[in-house]
Amino acid sequence: MDTDQHEKFISEMKDRATATKILILQNLKISYLKDLIKEDFKPKTLYSIVTQKKIARYVFTEYVIKKYGVIDELLLSTYRIGTKTIKVFKRYLQDGSVKKIHCLVSQNYKMLLKDKASILDEAEKTPGFSFSLAYNHSKISLIKSGDIYMVVTGSGNYSENDHIEEYQVLIDKGLYNFHKEWILGGQNGKT
Repeated sequence: MDTDQHEKFISEMKDRATATKILILQNLKISYLKDLIKEDFKPKTLYSIVTQKKIARYVFTEYVIKKYGVIDELLLSTYRIGTKTIKVFKRYLQDGSVKKIHCLVSQNYKMLLKDKASILDEAEKTPGFSFSLAYNHSKISLIKSGDIYMVVTGSGNYSENDHIEEYQVLIDKGLYNFHKEWILGGQNGKT
């Protein structure tokens, strides 16, 4: 990289500089998330969140629905997805609060869900719902509502547990589109 390229790179990095807010939450629920942030999620601000109680990752979708009314597109990549989450997603689609949901899940979903694996296959019959399989361990949620492009990454799957989990939330259309491309690129059929 020559000097001009290096200076341009540094300038671009400064322009994309991200402020960090760290929230240690005892219980991540819609009301607490809204109360603790006291503001909308802002672009170019990385929100780092640690949870220490049983939570469901879809609390972020509930926040967006409550704040903006409708989610145009919910795309996610996860290793594990719980049956409760699948039921919630079907309800979102049926009541119109989410228009489209696509899940990229681990190819091991039948082993992970055991005797309840058919619930994911059945969910695909719900208009607006689709899923694809891959050798996947990532945990990403992409939530689009109007001109809001929210990216949620972190350790939590789409299942409930009592573990400490960490999440990062960033409003960024470029990052959203980057993840969207490979998540939807995983639609190579079921195995």
